[in-house]
Parts: sequence; C-alpha cells; structure tokens
Amino acid sequence: MVLAAIGVGGALLIFNDDSGGDPGGLQARAIEAQQVHDADLPLVYAALNRQYFGGQLPNYVSVSWADLVANKDCASCAGLTDWDTGFPRIRLDPKSVRTENFLREAMEHEMCHVATADAATTARQDLHGPLFQECMQRYQTPGAISAADRLPAR
Repeated sequence: MVLAAIGVGGALLIFNDDSGGDPGGLQARAIEAQQVHDADLPLVYAALNRQYFGGQLPNYVSVSWADLVANKDCASCAGLTDWDTGFPRIRLDPKSVRTENFLREAMEHEMCHVATADAATTARQDLHGPLFQECMQRYQTPGAISAADRLPAR
C-alpha cells in the first residue's frame, strides 16, 4: 500500500494506492489498523508534545477520531485542526489513518498547525507556509521508532 500526503489549508490530504498489494498482508494491515484505532490519542499528543515541543503546546487541545469524509471542508483529509470551539481541536479520520507511522505523521502535521496557526495568521502567511515548514523540520530526525516511542494504547 502506498500512502502519499499533501497538506492543504489546515488539513492533511491522503491518497491510497493499493495496486499490487500482497493479499497475505491484508490481515496484518487490519490488525495494525485496529491497534492504531485503539491508541489513546490524547496520550499520543502529550508524548509527541513532550518529545518535539518540550511540552510547550497547550495541553487542552482536544484530539479525537472523526469521520472527515462527511466534513464539507475536508472530504479527503486524514487530519484536520480547527478552532471552531474557541480552542484547538485535532481530528483524525480512522478510514485514512490505518498505520502507526501514518498516525504519527498526521498527528505531527496537525500539531504544527497548533504551534504555528496564530503566528502565521498574524504574519498573513499560508497555513503551510514558512512557519509551518520550519515547525515540520523538527520531525526530520533519522532513525527508526524505538520500542519506547510506540504509541500508547487506551
């Protein structure tokens, strides 16, 4: 399976290409998707906040699974951050986010929106502009995910 991500607005768009997939891997992918969907998203947010932001992002950010296909602003998004409630809210689409790596990537992307949206708006920058791109650079550390970095389960 090939997943490609493209950021647009405050959202992460995904494209899924299953061509040439291994039928024997379907069960393994389904198991991984279930494990990802069992992850405690607020704990994932808190762990990534400590790891990459030194705990500086707000701890009151709501993080949850949501059917984003039904959202008119984000019909093909894997993740979306909005401030509709007056506070940042990160929502991830369970149909799109089905692997641990993609969950981390989507969460990291949305966390950079939390970190940069106010400053980008004040500077009249695109939400995926220079401030956002600079924020995303913090994740460019080499190395695989260690057992200590595994996602916390509910």
